[in-house]
Amino acid sequence: MMTLKQRRKYDGAILKGVISMKKSRIVSLALVAMLCLSACAKTPEAPVVVQKNKDRLIEKATSEDEDRKPLQEAQEETPSDYSFHYQSEDGKVTISAEADVLLPETERIPMYQVSCQGFPQEQVTAIYDYLFQGESTWYDPDNWYCTKAMADADLEDMRRELERLRVDTEMDPDRKKNLMDTLQEMIDDKESFYNSYPDEMTKIPRDSTYQIKTYDSVYGPGEYQELYVRTDSGKSLLVHSFTDRDAYSILRYKSQTGYKYTCEPTTSAIANYNNPVPYDSDVPFSCAYSYEEAKAMADGLFLAAGVDVRLIQTELLQGAWDQSEWYENQSIADDDVYNAYLFCYSRVIGGIPVAATTSEAMYVEDNNPCWLYERIYVTVDSGGISNVKWDFPVTCRDAVNEDVNILPFDEAKRVFEEMAPLIYQGQYAEGKGKTQLTVDRVELNLMRTRDGGGLTGLYVPTWVFYGTQDFGREGFTGEQILSRSPWIILAVNAVDGSIIDVKAGY
Repeated sequence: MMTLKQRRKYDGAILKGVISMKKSRIVSLALVAMLCLSACAKTPEAPVVVQKNKDRLIEKATSEDEDRKPLQEAQEETPSDYSFHYQSEDGKVTISAEADVLLPETERIPMYQVSCQGFPQEQVTAIYDYLFQGESTWYDPDNWYCTKAMADADLEDMRRELERLRVDTEMDPDRKKNLMDTLQEMIDDKESFYNSYPDEMTKIPRDSTYQIKTYDSVYGPGEYQELYVRTDSGKSLLVHSFTDRDAYSILRYKSQTGYKYTCEPTTSAIANYNNPVPYDSDVPFSCAYSYEEAKAMADGLFLAAGVDVRLIQTELLQGAWDQSEWYENQSIADDDVYNAYLFCYSRVIGGIPVAATTSEAMYVEDNNPCWLYERIYVTVDSGGISNVKWDFPVTCRDAVNEDVNILPFDEAKRVFEEMAPLIYQGQYAEGKGKTQLTVDRVELNLMRTRDGGGLTGLYVPTWVFYGTQDFGREGFTGEQILSRSPWIILAVNAVDGSIIDVKAGY
């Protein structure tokens, strides 16, 4: 349960939305409990990609060019697969492509103006109705969301688990100590607020209607829309919706169906991009719902919201015993059993898939707000939908051109084969690291680009080279770090042939 201290910390984290960094630094962002955390690294001295001019790109997209072709002609000429292999002389960079080449099944591909804005009220109401199914919702004006009786139950569970860990002789000692320290910290925190918890929680009925909230930021005071409701059964829905440039919008749903899940892509779970499957037969899996049933639940959320999406990935998750929203180190319920499906979605605009990536790295210049790519995750376990995580919703605005001529795949392939080795060799030239890049599919997508440092931009036709990146230190004998799927190896602008820097957003 959320204490007043945690609630205040939470509110402050939510309203930060913008991370101010010095020019030309790279910001690594991990959205943990909606808190933007930043780390810095040097920008390459000679950047491969220069900032694009929005007006020039629009002019290019609306003009005739013999090098570019209508989508239908590109569909006829594009091969169904692509093969490429490269290794640098020093062995630090290896690129391997045995990939399917996928184009949208439409007659034309557009370019749109877009912005990073909030969730419309009617959309939030539809999501609310779908998730709660008529169940009464309420909020606590005192922001305790915990009574002494609830705290007693939590403390009993945590002490019981602490004792179980104490007598466990099979667990790795370091992991055991880490878990026990975390549990003790949780117990101490709960006990420190115990006398402040009310005997009875104040519950004021609240429906899906937004409340107007105010906040202060580096840009001065502002307003945003908030919905935060709970149920007696342990469900909660939080929506923070911004319509200005100060911050980004988020939607979080949680249901205490049994376990806590990361609601983030992992590298240990099973995934299949082009034909998502529930799991490999060799993976122990325990869920009351079949893959088809679970997927139908998740798909229903977007049908209700009136948002066209595609399932880009299915993974399996392991549940943790702890229900706490505030601690990362939790005991896995069963190390050998997966308990839930994680469905990863991306938008579809006019039948054209929008590019998606799990990358949380970006360039932030001056005091510009961060703008990661839209991410939508839904977790389903034996209790139904247990988590929804939706960040950076994109609003599609006016069409720049409904039928953009694009560069053929042969040109995108040429750019990839010339530039991918240069880019990744530059990243590893002076260090001791090395990387293995594996391209498993190439898609013609709409990719969101950014107009300078603001929260407006374009959906641009783009040849996107997806895959994985395995990277680590030379001589490193432990586990290599593998990128989380979906991962963009390189993105080639299908309008002008330039490279779209995923970290910069242009």
